[in-house]
Amino acid sequence: MPLSYQSSKDMEKAISLSLERSTVYKINPNITQAPENAKLLQGELQELIQSHSHFYQVAIEEIHSLYDIIKNTGYCLTLAESSGYILYTMGDTEITEELNKRNYTTGYRWSEMDMGTCDISLVLIEKKPILLTSEKMYAHFSSDISSACAPIFDETNTLIGTISLSGYTPNMHIHSLGLVCQTAKNISSKLTKQSEIKELQTRYNYLNALLETSSKGIITINLQEKIQKANQKALTIFNLPPNYQETKLSSILNLDLSPILKQETNFLNHEININNILYFLDIVPIIEEEKTIGAIIRLVDKQEFVLQNMEVTNLKAHVTFDSIIGNSPIIQEALEIAKVAASSNAPLLLNGEKGVGKKLFAQAIHNMSKRKDKPFVTLSCSEIPSELLEKELFGYEEESNHRFQRGIHFGKLEQANQGTLYIDEIANLPYGLQSEILKAMQTGHIHRVGSSVPIPSDVQFICSTSKDLKQEVSNNNFRQDLLYKISMLSITIPPVRERKEDIPLLIDYFLKKFGNLSYEKHLNLKMKTLLSEYPWYENVYQIEKVIERAVHLADGKPLKADFFDLADKSETCSTLPLLNTNPLNLESLEKETIKQSIIKFNGNMSHCAKALGISRPTLYRKIEKYHIKIEGITLNS
Repeated sequence: MPLSYQSSKDMEKAISLSLERSTVYKINPNITQAPENAKLLQGELQELIQSHSHFYQVAIEEIHSLYDIIKNTGYCLTLAESSGYILYTMGDTEITEELNKRNYTTGYRWSEMDMGTCDISLVLIEKKPILLTSEKMYAHFSSDISSACAPIFDETNTLIGTISLSGYTPNMHIHSLGLVCQTAKNISSKLTKQSEIKELQTRYNYLNALLETSSKGIITINLQEKIQKANQKALTIFNLPPNYQETKLSSILNLDLSPILKQETNFLNHEININNILYFLDIVPIIEEEKTIGAIIRLVDKQEFVLQNMEVTNLKAHVTFDSIIGNSPIIQEALEIAKVAASSNAPLLLNGEKGVGKKLFAQAIHNMSKRKDKPFVTLSCSEIPSELLEKELFGYEEESNHRFQRGIHFGKLEQANQGTLYIDEIANLPYGLQSEILKAMQTGHIHRVGSSVPIPSDVQFICSTSKDLKQEVSNNNFRQDLLYKISMLSITIPPVRERKEDIPLLIDYFLKKFGNLSYEKHLNLKMKTLLSEYPWYENVYQIEKVIERAVHLADGKPLKADFFDLADKSETCSTLPLLNTNPLNLESLEKETIKQSIIKFNGNMSHCAKALGISRPTLYRKIEKYHIKIEGITLNS
């Protein structure tokens, strides 16, 4: 609230300026009452009061309180709004009747342009309290009446009105000004307090709405563990009655909460089974002024949590059958079988060389199945070290430093619950784990590493391999019973070289994807022949990378044959015996291809890796894997 005048001199100056303005406005100083054109009709007055209802009610209460003190002492109290209209008067009969004769009453406006210098107009202009004696007022009829008037400000420090204490001049003194100043201050304080309460109520309503619409069950308890507040989700989870207040939560959870409340520590990631539904339970103390006053409990449906985070954690399949490119009879046959498999819950095995699109098939099958709105989770057995695969599959639990908090890490099987688990290159799954995954398929339950608690696991298994699993069984690398289980339904996805009519379609797709180009318009006959006749040993994956490289090298210019970097590779591959092109004999083919390439380039690993379209470290790993040694040739960089 603005301060009062610094000195009586400042107050006199403000009055003097107002008197000068009153003269400029050509107001008749001999008027005996406020003009009728400054009066509101009864309906207009009620409308104005209604628009100021909050301020009006608070001010009336304070006016009544003050009048109880000054009653029968010859005073009248007047409330005006920010335009100068009087909204309310209250006072002793004699002074009130005298003021009414002068239209100093409800419905009349007492602005400077209407009445010249007066208590209400001066305070509205200066925004400071003032004691205006009768001789200082502009209108001569005020010669016997003086007024003490103070501004009223709302919670935003905006001037919203005035309060005046009027009486015959002999009765007025400086204490009269103190009374109205204190009353104006009381009104402003109440408005501020009510605004704060209203804001708190609004925040509470927002918070309550947020809690009620939350998919999490939320409960607050006091130090006696009694429920203070529960949202609708929590009421449903625990089947609580409407009069749930004062119910002890510990009796429902069958959990001792006192150590948590006493030690002021969080209790997180506790798994709890309520009516055969798994939830994660968090308990966090509510601390006020460094003291625990209660706790907030949060229950999250485990499966709902996984589903809500499908996009964030990449647990969603984006490919459909329409996304898989190919019109050849052999690929169309594979797609038809896959569509039939999508209606089954039986485990499915996808056979095929690397790069043929086994994961695309898996995603398309998932998106056509009844599980399409559930998670699609991928486990790549060839990319994860074998010693980590068990935890990656089944998850694990670890003890934290605090005895009430455990670290729970979800495995792929839990993430995929009610959805699909795609196990890529299952032949690389360690032999010991194969029995565990078979048990999960048969029982529908798993155990996290470090826990003996069984966890339901409703999963559709889709497995893939580029190896001959029957041969792996013969070599004692793969379990016969697991192979039988996962191959009840089996699909072989053909390599690109067996569906050459699809190569232009694939190339056209990637040209559009990487450069908005087309097979027909941007490739000459030489390039088309080169790309169509190349054997594509890494299949669709290799086509994608070759086209991406060519478009990048072209950088908006016409494509050239050497951008595709296939001449040497084509020559190398054309000299190789095709042995057996069955996907199940891929390792033999790969080994022979590498040997022939090493011979062609006389051990130059850089040239050899470039011709094969792989990196030198990858080439070295494959040489070590296949124990390749060629007499008379020394490998060099």
